[in-house]
Amino acid sequence: MTGLQSLFAEGNVPLLGGPRGPIECGTMVVGILSLLALLLHPVFPARLSRFARLAITPLGLYYCSLIIRLGGFGFRQTSVVLEQMAAFFGRFAALRVLEWGLASDTRPYTWVGFDTEGYTRMFVTTEEKFPGVPKAAEELAPKSTKENSSLVTKEGMEEIRAQMAANDSPVSIVLSRVHLMISPRGIGYAFAPPPRSLAPPPHLSFDSKRRGPFIASSLLSLFLALASVSVGIALTRWTPKMFEADLLRWYPNIPSLVLDYFAVWPVGVGAFFLVVGLPNLSLQVAAYSDLALREASRRLPGIPKSLRLAPFDPREYPPMYQLRLPTSVSQAWSECWHQLVARPFRALALNPVIWVMKPVVGRDFARVMGVFASFALSAWLHEDYIPRTDATFWALYGSWIYFALQAAAIIAEQMFTKWTGRKVRGWAGALWTVLFSILSGALRLRAASVL
Repeated sequence: MTGLQSLFAEGNVPLLGGPRGPIECGTMVVGILSLLALLLHPVFPARLSRFARLAITPLGLYYCSLIIRLGGFGFRQTSVVLEQMAAFFGRFAALRVLEWGLASDTRPYTWVGFDTEGYTRMFVTTEEKFPGVPKAAEELAPKSTKENSSLVTKEGMEEIRAQMAANDSPVSIVLSRVHLMISPRGIGYAFAPPPRSLAPPPHLSFDSKRRGPFIASSLLSLFLALASVSVGIALTRWTPKMFEADLLRWYPNIPSLVLDYFAVWPVGVGAFFLVVGLPNLSLQVAAYSDLALREASRRLPGIPKSLRLAPFDPREYPPMYQLRLPTSVSQAWSECWHQLVARPFRALALNPVIWVMKPVVGRDFARVMGVFASFALSAWLHEDYIPRTDATFWALYGSWIYFALQAAAIIAEQMFTKWTGRKVRGWAGALWTVLFSILSGALRLRAASVL
């Protein structure tokens, strides 16, 4: 208790003078992200928006760096979990600051809504400023672009943004920017992942007069998320040293190499359950909070019309993961895994690297470099929140090697497709994906374990 009191006392250090505390840094980061999100609204002229965002970005990165450097906050003495969460938040916030601060095209951050199937409408443009953006509308739907409700053309986007700039009230602008901040996957926005990267949307639309089906399905998801988190917490308490002792008691003659390999598995599997359960739990909490807030704004008496929110839409909350067996490593990452950081990786690593290197080394090799850059950014994102108590090679570099192997596997699959004309699919692809995940996962487990 004393540690927590000192932690929050330090967090109230004034802005000028003295060390920066976690509360001050977190508040400043959220405030800067809010201002950057506000400047992405079309009500601001493009040049003014870009100049202001570029001016704010260094300050945001400064405060993110203070959160990442946890030594002065006393988190480790209070809770290693707090240290992990704070470091991850600092790095994720730094990616958002860079993405929003350096964005030359603000159109992807526009709300475009959903098509008739419940997926986000796809923004298509003939201007391929960066390779890898969606293809031109004429290529995707040469005959029926205007009639296709799932597509938003360049002209349609300009019309949407013009209407937003002309008609949005100050309250609407603020509410829309708050919504953007709490929508890291971009569901409903022009930067949303493609439909193949998301689980099917809910078939039952929310009915304020018939809440039962929606609440029942959500409660089931909430129960499964809580179960996953509980299993994860239980397994992570089974430390490698404890599991080594148990293995030696059960199998006294077990080889040391096998013992060393399997000792980290309980912690690793537990971490996997936590990674799956916590985002799903957060998703359900966010959905219920959104539902309660919207219903309250529409039903409570005395609330001005300008503050009444739109009806709750469950299409904004598709499941975090696709629960199916992937048939390739590429599919596992691009379709089955969550899409929380897909946009920053594409905006800050994949597309810029391809754009810079394509004239030098050609499109194919530039894309290889872009994929490696994306996974290097992922390794950096996960680096600081992994606790290390030794200085072994695998503890220091296992995480980086793991993400580099993922990039190499994806490139190998693309080369296989290019040379053979066949995609990595079917039972052979599923077997390859499972075996590769197990073997490469050992490095990740070794790097992420507290020995």
